[in-house]
Amino acid sequence: MGKNVHLEFGANEDEVIAWSDFGACAKVWCLTSGRAIEIRDPKFSGKEGKGWGFRPSGSERAGRGGAMALLCRTSGMDVLMLIAPRTYTLINRIELPTIDAAGLKWSRDGRWIAIWDAPSTGYNLYIYTADGHLYRTITRESTNDASEWGVEGLGIKSVEWVPGTEWLAVSGWDRRVRILSTRTFAPVVFLDHTASIDVPGAPVFSEQVDGQANRTYTITPQPVTPPKAPLEKNETSLMKQGISILAFNSDGTLCATRDDSTPSTPATALPTKWTISWLSTSNDKKPVFTLAHQAGYIFSWPYGKDAILRFDTPDGSEASEDSLYDILTGRTPVPRLPDSDDPALDDSLLAEQQLVSEEEGYRMSFEDTFRGKMREDIAQRRGGSMLDESGLDEMF
Repeated sequence: MGKNVHLEFGANEDEVIAWSDFGACAKVWCLTSGRAIEIRDPKFSGKEGKGWGFRPSGSERAGRGGAMALLCRTSGMDVLMLIAPRTYTLINRIELPTIDAAGLKWSRDGRWIAIWDAPSTGYNLYIYTADGHLYRTITRESTNDASEWGVEGLGIKSVEWVPGTEWLAVSGWDRRVRILSTRTFAPVVFLDHTASIDVPGAPVFSEQVDGQANRTYTITPQPVTPPKAPLEKNETSLMKQGISILAFNSDGTLCATRDDSTPSTPATALPTKWTISWLSTSNDKKPVFTLAHQAGYIFSWPYGKDAILRFDTPDGSEASEDSLYDILTGRTPVPRLPDSDDPALDDSLLAEQQLVSEEEGYRMSFEDTFRGKMREDIAQRRGGSMLDESGLDEMF
């Protein structure tokens, strides 16, 4: 049924999930035994976590470990599949009230599953409990501003759970972010993108680009009106509208959004696919996020950048954490390994190095990873496989 279009690790390092083309199936492979379980009719290809996810374990360090939720579509109907961890047996199969489900996301505490309809079907958000029971159906509140939006028939573009357990953020074509309380799932805060920016008491920065493509950021007098996004052939202004990017920092105190109608402050053509994400930083570090497109990215520190960490190298010279970047980009040659006596050794030999098991006393290359003896030894060291008792191929 076509080639594999996406691969992901499963609940642990011993599992790999492969999505086939045309939405035919997703297969969970066990690397220690080679056995597979097939899940039919996934709605999406699995890229960027769209339409599937593992229930959070409650601790970021614990990683994945809970049940898997997967959106499927069969006989023209959206279906939510809840699948047990490791054994991948079916826990529950729920037929959804959606017309065209656009995605799902687990809450950070693993208590809720948010599922939303495609924007073209209207503003519809559904909250399910962890065992698959419908808890709330959320629609857009009535307002006198609907005529100004011009998008009464269009709905949700992005959904994000705010760090912690108290809030859910939903953004849509109406250029508004709604912060919902997880106690009642009613909106408690509205964050609006307006055509003119006028925020008393807060600085507004505009990006300036010179002839050499150098970018600087300066404080702009308010009110300020960002330029509209350039329209391609056969496009209308309605096509480029709404908040499609929504992200929070690690403690939920900052929210970054982007309105597709005004994606930038310079009046220049921009790439069409942008992503934004907050980086995970410790409490003693200043928050930072990345803004990226197909050709590049930038880092932004809302509260200023931390001082670069400097340390002494074995040869007595001073180096910084930027040294790794220079090596990866080719500006600095790869240093010779400290325990290497052969000056001719370079990074081209790394690909030919072999894996050595000191416990077993034998040498093995990458291509032998899944051959008989190693597969048996790995299975013995790691314990029984999640699929040992499930047969050579299983499906539901």
